[in-house]
Amino acid sequence: MRFPRVVLAGAVVALGVSALPASAGKREVVPASEQARVVALVKSRMAPQAAETAMYVGPETCIACHRDYASWRTSAHATMHATVPDDLGSMLPDKGIIFDGNKNGEDDFKEGLDFNKIASPFDVYKPNAPVLSFVAGAPYPYRVTIGSLTLTVGIKQGGYYQQRLMVRIPVTDGPGGMTQSIYMLPFAYSPRYREYALYNADKWWAADGKPKIVPGMTAAAVAAIGRNWTKSCVGCHVTGYKVGKTATGEWWVKAPTVVLYSGTDRHYADLNQDGTKQFMGVSCESCHGPGSLHILAGGDKTKILNPASLTKQQQTWLCAQCHTRGLSVPGGLHDYPYDETADKPYQIGDDVFKYLHDEGGRWPDGKTPTKGEQQYQSHMVSAHFTNPFHTVTCSDCHNPHSGERGLPVTEKNAIATSFTNNTLCLSCHAGFGPFKALTVAKVGAYEQNKAEIAQVVGAHTFHAYTPEMTLGQSNCITCHMPRTAKRDWSYDEVSHTMEAIPPEKTLLYQEKGGMPSSCAASCHGGRPLNFNTSFTNDNFSKWNELSDKETATILKGFFGPGGTWWNTTATGSVTGQALSAAPRPDAPGGATPGRED
Repeated sequence: MRFPRVVLAGAVVALGVSALPASAGKREVVPASEQARVVALVKSRMAPQAAETAMYVGPETCIACHRDYASWRTSAHATMHATVPDDLGSMLPDKGIIFDGNKNGEDDFKEGLDFNKIASPFDVYKPNAPVLSFVAGAPYPYRVTIGSLTLTVGIKQGGYYQQRLMVRIPVTDGPGGMTQSIYMLPFAYSPRYREYALYNADKWWAADGKPKIVPGMTAAAVAAIGRNWTKSCVGCHVTGYKVGKTATGEWWVKAPTVVLYSGTDRHYADLNQDGTKQFMGVSCESCHGPGSLHILAGGDKTKILNPASLTKQQQTWLCAQCHTRGLSVPGGLHDYPYDETADKPYQIGDDVFKYLHDEGGRWPDGKTPTKGEQQYQSHMVSAHFTNPFHTVTCSDCHNPHSGERGLPVTEKNAIATSFTNNTLCLSCHAGFGPFKALTVAKVGAYEQNKAEIAQVVGAHTFHAYTPEMTLGQSNCITCHMPRTAKRDWSYDEVSHTMEAIPPEKTLLYQEKGGMPSSCAASCHGGRPLNFNTSFTNDNFSKWNELSDKETATILKGFFGPGGTWWNTTATGSVTGQALSAAPRPDAPGGATPGRED
C-alpha cells in the first residue's frame, strides 16, 4: 500500500516544530499543542489501520517530539546511505562521494580517473578496469564504465570508515530498462588510507579479466552474477523492510513510506520504485519498533519499546542483528538475520542466532575476529559480557543516538567521558584492580588530575601516557581492542574480546599460521618499533614467518611467562587464565575463514 506523506522543501519545520537542536543531554519538553499536531499529521497521512496495527512512521516524525535525540541525524546510523543526484555532497562523507585516490583533495570522478592507466588493485583486469567520469549538469552525474558497460551511480554507502557505491544495471527486460535490484560496484574506498580496494571483484570479472556483466543481459542473468545489495545487505541498512523475489529471479525490497521528511535530505530514496521515498539507514524504529501506535496514543510509553526494558542479553541481541557476521537460516540466502521458512526478519527480543548461522572468521584461538562485522561474536566471549558482577551491553560504551564517530557514550557515572583519553573505560574501572588508587570523581576532573591518572595508568601499561596521540600509548583501546579484523583493508576493524592478546599466542599457533598479538598489530608492526628485526605486519593472514617468531619471542620477554612487565604465569593473571582456556595447538581445526562479503 502507498501512504501519502508530507515533504518539506528545506529543514524540518512542519507543525510549528521550528528548530530541532542537537541533544544537549537533557530531555526537552515539547508543548502539548505541537505533540497534538504530530498526532493529527499521522492520522491524516497513514492508512486507517495505523490506529490498530503498529506501522512505521519514519525518524523525523519521532524527532518532531523527541528533539533531544536530533543528534542522531549526523550519526553513522543515519548517514550510511545517501543519493547522489548532483555533486553538492562531493567530498562530504555523510552526503556524497569522497573518492580521492591521488590525495589531491579533488573528486576522482571529476578528474576522470582511469584505472587502466595507473597501477592499482585493478591491474589484473586491464584493459577492462573501471573508468570514473562525471557528466556535469546531468541528473545523477557520476558514472563508472567497466568494459563496454557504463553505469550511473545512484547511492553511496558509507563515508567515514570506507565507502562503496550502488547502482541499478541496464537490462533488456527490467522496468524502465533497469534492474529492480540494486547492486554493489566492485570496489571500496578508504578515507583513512585514501586508497582503493577490490570488493567482490569476482562478481564483475571472469578469471581471464573479461567483464561478466555486459550490455544486453536480462535481469535474471545479472541476478545470477552480481553482488546484490537488495538480497544481501538490505536487512541491516533499511528500517522496516520486506524482501522478495520476482519470477525472473530479481530481488526486490519494500520499505515504509515515511510520514515526514525533508525534501533536501539525501538519505531518502525511492527504493520501492513507486514515486515515493523511503529512509535508507538505521533509524529510531530499528530499535524501538514501529511508532504509529505510540504517536496516535498521545505518546503513551506502553505503546513503544524502550530497549532498557529488555534483559541485558536481549539488549545485546538488538545490536547483534546487524553487528554479527552470518547467513540467514536455513539456506543462507541473506547476509543478515532472516527466517527464510517463516519469511520474516529478526524480531526484537529474540536470540539473533534463531535467524542466523554464525559465519564469523576467527584466528586459531577460536575467538579473536579475522573478519569485519563481528562485534557481537567477539563481545559475547569477552569478560565484559561474561563476568559475574556487571553484564556490559553495547550501550554501556556506545550511544546509538550520538552524532560523533564511533557513537561514544560521552557521559557516564555523572562524568564526561571519551574514547580518546581513557575516561570512558576509567568511569567504570576506577577504584578496581590496577586503578584502585583512582576515583570516578578524579577521572571526571581529568585535566586537573591528569598527572595522577597518567602515573596510575602508566604503572599498569609500562608505557608513556599519551593516549590522545596517533600511536595511542597507554590508551586502553590500543591494547585491549587491537585491529585484528579485515573488511576491505587489513586491520580495519577492532576486536571486541577486550583481551590484550599476548605474543605467546603468535608462537602457540605457529603450525596453524600463527596470529597477531596486540603488541604487533597495534604498535610493533614495523620500523622503528620492530626491535631491529625484519618483521612487518603487512601480511595480514600469515603470522608464522621467521620474523614473526623472532618479534613475538622478544615481546614475550615483556608480556609472557615470567615477563618483566606482565607475567602471564603470575597468580591472578587474567591473560594467563585466558591462555589456559585457549585451544591447544594440537586441537582440531585452525583459523576459520568466515563468510565472504
